[in-house]
Amino acid sequence: MNRESQLWLLGAGGVAAVVLAVVLIFGLSFAPEFPSVYEEGPAVDGTVAYVEYGSDDCLYVLDVASGEERELYCDDWLGFEGWDSDGYLRVHSGNGYEHESAIDPVTGDVVEWGEFLPAAIAPRRQSPLLRARSEEGRATLIYDGPDGEITLIDVGGPRD
Repeated sequence: MNRESQLWLLGAGGVAAVVLAVVLIFGLSFAPEFPSVYEEGPAVDGTVAYVEYGSDDCLYVLDVASGEERELYCDDWLGFEGWDSDGYLRVHSGNGYEHESAIDPVTGDVVEWGEFLPAAIAPRRQSPLLRARSEEGRATLIYDGPDGEITLIDVGGPRD
């Protein structure tokens, strides 16, 4: 290989390195870090219930103010129906023969158990006091309480 070819190869390698550096430095986009609900701002009271699916599906409750979660109940094919008017968590579970249970969110005890009747469950609806909107990379959750409108969550970021 002659000297001119070596210079062309060295120049092409240098250009490729510069292009790669520019792509890596300016071409990557990362999601912004949002402030923690637990570290900043007023404490939010309340409890969130959710199901994690796995070999056994498990119902958890999360204390929103502290961030502490507790496992309450595990079973096969668990479905969370929501909170009832007595403050219990309604779930149905089983594969084939399904049953419905009412779980005490404090102790995790099953306080009621019976056959699951899908028609007996009222459809879930969003609280009329909560409104959510999302537009142009901004998501907002608003509470319309007796003292007026309070923004609970307002975050923005790139769509990706």
